[in-house]
Amino acid sequence: MLRSWSFGSSATQRESRRTKHGYRGRHGNRCRLEVETLEQRLAPAVFNVTTTADGLGAGTLRAASIAANATAEHDFIRMGPGVYTLTLAGAGENLAATGDLDITNNVTIIGAGFTNTIIDASALGDRAFHVLGVNAKFWGVTIQGGTAEQGGGISNNGGNLSLIHCRLRNNIAQGITGDGQGGGVYQKDGTLNVKWSLFVNNRAIGAAMSGVSDGGEGEGGGIFNEDGRVNVHFSAFLRNKAIGGQGGSGIASGGDGIGGGIANVDGHVFVSFSLFKGNEAIGGRGGDGEDFEEEVIVPGTGGDGLGGAINSQTNGHRKVLTSALLHNRALGGAGRRRRQWSRRGRRRRRFRSRRRHPQCLWLVPGGQGVNAHGKRGRRR
Repeated sequence: MLRSWSFGSSATQRESRRTKHGYRGRHGNRCRLEVETLEQRLAPAVFNVTTTADGLGAGTLRAASIAANATAEHDFIRMGPGVYTLTLAGAGENLAATGDLDITNNVTIIGAGFTNTIIDASALGDRAFHVLGVNAKFWGVTIQGGTAEQGGGISNNGGNLSLIHCRLRNNIAQGITGDGQGGGVYQKDGTLNVKWSLFVNNRAIGAAMSGVSDGGEGEGGGIFNEDGRVNVHFSAFLRNKAIGGQGGSGIASGGDGIGGGIANVDGHVFVSFSLFKGNEAIGGRGGDGEDFEEEVIVPGTGGDGLGGAINSQTNGHRKVLTSALLHNRALGGAGRRRRQWSRRGRRRRRFRSRRRHPQCLWLVPGGQGVNAHGKRGRRR
């Protein structure tokens, strides 16, 4: 870089005259040019994926992810058209060597459009990507078929995740011993930006419990957000579901289905120019029931269905602008019904527990459920 030093006042400089030796001021001070060395800079690397197969060999998406994690710069991974099937199963490590593709360094993954570049995790038994506190941007890809307790498609733990012109479909957050959170994306303490993208047919399903345990909750069919920020613009959430798990035996309750499209806990959600259609929050079925004073069968209570499109609870904040919420549904789970007879020969009474709640937007400020029209959900 060239840098010049000049001596004397600005007025003196304006009065300077050119000589055969360069520019000379009134006092004869000559301007000098000097070459200064720039600080060391590293150029970002570009990794091209040349095969749709999974593995650690050159040209695979997994090998490109590992290589990008090893550099110090924000790198780029380029993918052509094709179905990239992840098959190298494994768990318990965060180096992308097996299981999901862990992202530990800033990276941008660029596909050829979400109808052309498809990343399929259905054979993996795991989610597709795990973002660990870094900046990750996806452009023009479909992520499908992932399965995990938290984040069927992507889990974002404290990072900045961007989905642009992407599609997440048929991913499942399946609770094993408890809750299933974030069918498409699970986020904790991070930032998620979604633009011109689709969330289609993702599911968050609570675990069906045994014994006397209540069913697990299904939270966020499309997105589950806790203590983070979610910005959604020009996108669509279609036919995503949050489904509570069935309660155990006796009077165990079914789990709640919370936020068919988005579930937000202690975080911020901003939605604009987007569509929520056909999403569902469905409570789990209650337990089989048990005898009560030899007269009636008392079944477990069905779980609540809260917010077919969006659920925001505890200290969560949300704003929805210029968006359409159509044909979303929130339906509570049923208590088990049995037709039995008491020891006195009379048919026992049957109990039914089924709760129907607001179909679109469910907010819980301070624990009180209020829907988009300011009315409480009905219980029947």
